[in-house]
Amino acid sequence: MRKAYYMYSVRIMTMVRYMTEYVTVTERGMTTIPARLKRKYGIKSGMKLEVVEEEKGILFVPIPKLEDLFGVDGDLALEMIKELKMEKRKEIERDKAKLQLRL
Repeated sequence: MRKAYYMYSVRIMTMVRYMTEYVTVTERGMTTIPARLKRKYGIKSGMKLEVVEEEKGILFVPIPKLEDLFGVDGDLALEMIKELKMEKRKEIERDKAKLQLRL
């Protein structure tokens, strides 16, 4: 699903000229998303974003929560749930590996 969502995002970007915003990157690689853009795209604290490397730069794509998928086509929702489960499994495995390195 994220790929389809990403393709949709690219299509919109080619049709509309956006206002330029500037952010600063901290030593830890963190930035602050401007409030106007957070409101526009429904980005909230703790929300996951997909980071996509593009030829011209980096694209952050919001990943919708399962609750936001109410009423979505069943096959599409099932595909998204499978992707989220796979992502969660990978996250758990990374956490386990980090814990074992500490021991």
